[in-house]
Amino acid sequence: MKWLIVFSLLFASVGFAQTADEVRRIMNPNSSFYDILGVSKNATDDEIKTAYRKLLKVYHPDRYQQDPVKSKAATEVLKKVNIARDTLADPMARRQYDVKIKATTATTTATSAKSAASEGPKKWTPEDFSAKQAKEAAEKAEQAAKEKAAAAAKARAEAAAKDQAEKAAHEAKAAQARAEEAARVAKANAEAAKAAEAKPVYEKPKTPPASSAASTAEKTATYTEKTVFSADGISAKAKEAVKFYQETSRCGEGFFKRFVDVML
Repeated sequence: MKWLIVFSLLFASVGFAQTADEVRRIMNPNSSFYDILGVSKNATDDEIKTAYRKLLKVYHPDRYQQDPVKSKAATEVLKKVNIARDTLADPMARRQYDVKIKATTATTTATSAKSAASEGPKKWTPEDFSAKQAKEAAEKAEQAAKEKAAAAAKARAEAAAKDQAEKAAHEAKAAQARAEEAARVAKANAEAAKAAEAKPVYEKPKTPPASSAASTAEKTATYTEKTVFSADGISAKAKEAVKFYQETSRCGEGFFKRFVDVML
């Protein structure tokens, strides 16, 4: 009891986590290891580790190097915290401890019932109320943590579902665009084929009959016979006309004689 009073006074004004009630709970010889760490009997390994780290930050002796008295008191508190952590972190040791506290609880309950029957109604002390309040606070904190974790998991699930829906919508839109493009190409090809079918077919000119070809050849031969070309490709009559024009321009001698010859 003396140790409880000393530790409570030492840590009463340190902070909200280092309260006198917490020190009394840890140093109380009747506190279980679960009570010392401030976790429930069904606590997971992660919850036990988290509770231990929280207490380690608060009661590590290095924090009180400037005050030897507090450093010594913190060392005593941390000893109990370490023992509780070591036992509950080991699965086999934890099972053995659970069996032990169940048997102890049953014995204590029977003894308390017998004592209560003989002593009458129990008288509550301030320590009892403090322990109850601490337990209720721990249960509320645990419940709040569970609700927060559930809300976070729900938010993550909703975000993942939303992402999946957006991805599916994007893929559907892309597929629709591809289908529309394929339909457009097919329509253009069909129109091109239809236009090709409607275009008139070019027919090669027919070869004239053999008789017509022979007639044309005869006419060409006759014209060739009648028209005499000089070496430079100009007909004799054309040359005569050119010469006549030149002489007429000069009005030279023999004008009329040449005129008559040409005309005749």
